[in-house]
Amino acid sequence: MPHTAKFIPRELRPIYDKVVADGRVSDDEALTLYSSGDLNALGLIANVMRERKNGNVATYIHNQYINYSNLCLLACEFCAFGARKREAHAFELSIDEIVGKVAWALGFGITEIHMVGGLHPTLKAEWYLELITRLRALSPELYVKAFTAIEIRHLAQRVFKKPIQEVLEILRDAGLDAITGGGAEIFAPEVRDQICRGKENAEEWAEVHRTWHGLGMRSTATMLFGHIETYAHRVDHLRRLRELQDETGGFVGFIPFAFESEQARPMLRHIPHATAFEELKNLAVSRIYLDNFDHITAYWVSLGLPLASLALNYGVDDLHGTIMEEKIFHMAGAQTPTFQTMQSLEKAICEAGREPMQRDTWYRRIPSTRRDGARVRAESGERPWSALHGLRIGCVQYLNSKPLIHGYDGDVVLAHPSELARSLSAGKLDAALVPAFEFLREPHYALVDDVAIASDGPVYSVILAFRGELRSIRRIALDPASMTSANLIRVLLREFHGAQPEFGTEGDAQLLIGNQAIAFREHADPGLHILDLGEEWKRCTGLPFVFAAWALRPELENVRAVADAFRGLKAHGLQRLDEIIATDETGTAEFRRRYLTEHIRFDLREQEKAGLALYRRLLQSHGLIAQDATPLVFV
Repeated sequence: MPHTAKFIPRELRPIYDKVVADGRVSDDEALTLYSSGDLNALGLIANVMRERKNGNVATYIHNQYINYSNLCLLACEFCAFGARKREAHAFELSIDEIVGKVAWALGFGITEIHMVGGLHPTLKAEWYLELITRLRALSPELYVKAFTAIEIRHLAQRVFKKPIQEVLEILRDAGLDAITGGGAEIFAPEVRDQICRGKENAEEWAEVHRTWHGLGMRSTATMLFGHIETYAHRVDHLRRLRELQDETGGFVGFIPFAFESEQARPMLRHIPHATAFEELKNLAVSRIYLDNFDHITAYWVSLGLPLASLALNYGVDDLHGTIMEEKIFHMAGAQTPTFQTMQSLEKAICEAGREPMQRDTWYRRIPSTRRDGARVRAESGERPWSALHGLRIGCVQYLNSKPLIHGYDGDVVLAHPSELARSLSAGKLDAALVPAFEFLREPHYALVDDVAIASDGPVYSVILAFRGELRSIRRIALDPASMTSANLIRVLLREFHGAQPEFGTEGDAQLLIGNQAIAFREHADPGLHILDLGEEWKRCTGLPFVFAAWALRPELENVRAVADAFRGLKAHGLQRLDEIIATDETGTAEFRRRYLTEHIRFDLREQEKAGLALYRRLLQSHGLIAQDATPLVFV
């Protein structure tokens, strides 16, 4: 009897023996596994299969996510991503924008672009073909993984108006290497009717993947769990996948993820997120049941990286990828980081006692492609920030700004936020990282798109410290360095708490920002209440909050090249977070890592822009800025 058998309870011993003998688990046995409360036993059984298939190796992929648009003909109950054209969170990227993003990421060694979107009502067949063709032309080594099954059906029925197989052949010949596994949700029709009515049914999803596999291509499969489904529904879902894999052998991995309810439609919004126990159980049972799938992936975007690392002891052998820019789960309310570095994924794998290895789209192990994109370009004579040289640039000195300026070798004026705003307004600077309040008050600047200091929940470094009740605060002491945070607390208290305290240099409450707030929290009196302004804004509005963005003087020449350079600096900085964390002296290294990956967002996407628009309206309604209808300009 294997040494681990003594840890298996009697009711699970027959299943354990079957797995050890390389037998196939039945549906009833899968239900028994789901019903078990012995999580460690499930992990032991799942690891028998994991070790048989993958040894002690765990993999990850160096990839980039891009969502080309969230405009969608459907309105699924569970989805916070899809939008109609006039909704505030609607967005659409141009082909040039997408190709530009991928071109930058290639400099850092990505091997895959993972791209999905909504069922766009107006894009033409030529648009999709040009997109795939241009992405393929960027690099012969780049894997283009795109489109869910429902997107393929949409393209076949409404866009190309051709049979599914013909459309898949056209896309493959244009350069599509793999399709994604999204849209599977839960296959049971009674569940789909409630959470995604109008979406493809189970057989229609399977038809697309069956056809793609028949062309000699590969794909992944998924499951969205933790909403209204039962364990029986999950087993039915797994059975359908196992049967299809028996038929085609074309699935390279299985990726389950938990439902995010925070921004779902009202019918599902009350559902709590799956517990860590449930997520690990689902991964373990999936590994045990799907005996014909070689790989089970823990989607760290859903689990968080610490739990995904733990999942490597519950049947998982893959941690997905670097991603670089995830939108769908974060628009739904996920509080995990939007990216990981290769180093952080390898560290998570090593901490679980596994051997890290990079993989490609088809889960084949490959040599590391880690590169310093800025250095690569410098060696070829091109510097990603060369357009900034000669400009008068200003930046704050906070930890959260360092990923946006790290590596820049030109002159930078370092000053407090409000001082930077005054210098930019007076024409003493050409570009500056300016607080949101300042560019909303003077909306004539050009703002660099896709780069910001923002939060989508707790920000940690912008706080109000007080005693007693929030409504009883009469005077707030503040550092006038950033009027954005000062006016944010004004808006929050007036609009959502019915309080209008005075402000000054002294008070019964104190507003702190940046490194000052971080240091204060380390030694705060336990009797003090701490209100995190990022968390409170998210609670009250459901939107991210933008604290600062790069603002460019309107008369600046080559504004597009300058904006691209700032985006390049951001990409460079995010790939070198480990270097920033190691050299900065704010708090501990663990704090710096957590702060920069969990609390701060560096994106300026449609959700962030919606948060900016709401902040502007509230500032105007409370008389804090003028009623100016000038639209913000993003470049």
